Amino acid sequence: MVRLIILPLVLAIALSAVVYYGHMLFDLSNLEIALIAGILFCISMVLYHHLVASAAIRRVHRNIEALNGFERELLRRIDELRSDKAPHSETALLSERIDQLDIFRERTETALAGIVAEHEGTPNTAADGAPPRFTDAGNVVDLSRRKGEIREETKRQASSSSRISQIIAAGQTSLMLQPIVQLPGRAPVGLEAFCAIEAEDDRTGEKRLVCVGDTEDRLSPRTTGLVERETLNHAAKAVRVMARNGQLMPVFLRLSKATLSKSALTSDICRSVRNDNKLLSNLVFQFPLADVSRLKGEERDNFYQLMELGVPLCASECESVEDALRAIRSGHYKYLKMDASRLLSFGKREGELVSGQILPDCQQIGVSVIAANIEDSNVAAELIDNDILLAQGDLFSPPRPAKLDERRSVRSEKTAER
Repeated sequence: MVRLIILPLVLAIALSAVVYYGHMLFDLSNLEIALIAGILFCISMVLYHHLVASAAIRRVHRNIEALNGFERELLRRIDELRSDKAPHSETALLSERIDQLDIFRERTETALAGIVAEHEGTPNTAADGAPPRFTDAGNVVDLSRRKGEIREETKRQASSSSRISQIIAAGQTSLMLQPIVQLPGRAPVGLEAFCAIEAEDDRTGEKRLVCVGDTEDRLSPRTTGLVERETLNHAAKAVRVMARNGQLMPVFLRLSKATLSKSALTSDICRSVRNDNKLLSNLVFQFPLADVSRLKGEERDNFYQLMELGVPLCASECESVEDALRAIRSGHYKYLKMDASRLLSFGKREGELVSGQILPDCQQIGVSVIAANIEDSNVAAELIDNDILLAQGDLFSPPRPAKLDERRSVRSEKTAER
């Protein structure tokens, strides 16, 4: 910029000197002085044009380098988001920003090609008819390849999310959350334990289970989700009704050390499921993983009796990746239940989510992972896209009947008084 200002000043001084010295020292005619001044003016204009064009080319080069740097930063950010399992919407937004940068870069390079062509008198196209590129060739190829991969992956992720994620992310879970079975002659108390969501997967076109009943909810007015005779009969009837409707889904019941200490109840469970394949496949008994090692005597015998019978078991309250992997590899469990926040947090392996560390083993052995305590719809959509089942927590469970809540408060008051 300084040179662009100085050059006209130098030209003016040179012309003044030519006029002055031409008259005073060399006694040149006016025509000769004008001819010399004209030659100097033409030379200065050529230099001026060259300086202007060079400055424009350098400026555009700097813009393109800045674009390349910004683009590399975007690609790095997308890689981080993919490793963090960020919501697809943010990845798609960054991918869209890259597309906009591409358009701007093409316009900049076209303008640069025009400047160079005008300055050097060369054709304004490359050999293939496209504007010539002035950035590092290897860098451009690498960036283009990476951008192509990211765009394809973004499209795959968007299609895999399909209507399942879109509906959940939009907060429209009530459209999907319909009880699969309504037991005849019973009030819908604790019916959420038998609710499941089945949705079509756009990747395969097949329906798949995406949500199972949360066993933390009550199954009947007089129990708290634990296996008792009434609860067992209630759940067995639900499975049979679903079987008649051709909509078999797993029904989860919680075991406890107190339940396992009752041999008669364990015998009832074994008797119920032994001669009914539907019950044997779809009544799932959940037990805290940490409590397995604490079982003693009759409790342990009854637990292993259920295990030997082939009853589907769900290991709940897995606190670490090591515990989860140990449960999976034991071959005793069909389901693994972990807190959603644990599944979407990082384990000991750097840059890898806990879900990514246990899912390969689960898929190989045939264990289904269930996420509990889901905080919001974005987390739910992320879990679904990773083929993790959802346990109905507060986000998905239908509201409880008011009468049941009243009974609970009355019982709590009586307990407090006692």
